[in-house]
Amino acid sequence: MTSEQTQWISWAIESVKGPKKEKTSGLLGFVFLSWLCGSIKNERFVLNRTEQYGLQLVAYLACYGTKRVRAKELSKATGVPLTYLSKILSRLRKRGIVSAEKGWGGGFKLAEEVLCSPIIVVLDALGKGLPTTPSFCLFGWSKCSSKNPCPLHPEWEKLSAHINKVYRETTIQALGDRLRKKITVR
Repeated sequence: MTSEQTQWISWAIESVKGPKKEKTSGLLGFVFLSWLCGSIKNERFVLNRTEQYGLQLVAYLACYGTKRVRAKELSKATGVPLTYLSKILSRLRKRGIVSAEKGWGGGFKLAEEVLCSPIIVVLDALGKGLPTTPSFCLFGWSKCSSKNPCPLHPEWEKLSAHINKVYRETTIQALGDRLRKKITVR
């Protein structure tokens, strides 16, 4: 286990057992520990590898605005394997999120109209979309819902709603702007 993983686990444990200044912090710690222990295997707000890579690629392209970026440069900058990158960009191209041009001066760039779009557009293009409600019960009840809520259900719904809100309100441009502060754009 790395020191970074140890720090995350320590944070999660402290947020669960520590003073409850914010209910969400304790719940986030609980969710993180549950996920770490394998009890949140299929919850949809935990992004799959393709979705993570897609967000990285789109954010990187957003840093370059209208300039085209070659696939090899994207792969090197993001760490996404070239063959995997090609498949992801192909799916994004089919959905009109990126455009591609072959040959000298070619490469990939974001469609201009996409910059103001929320990141959910990328996630929808690459994954199964997001649920409107949590898909399982943290408390372990087989029939947990708004009509038959477990003791944790209201907090779980708030957390799920907040994560979905982030996906719907964070724009691709904002993602690119945040990344631009951390990298050198050529």
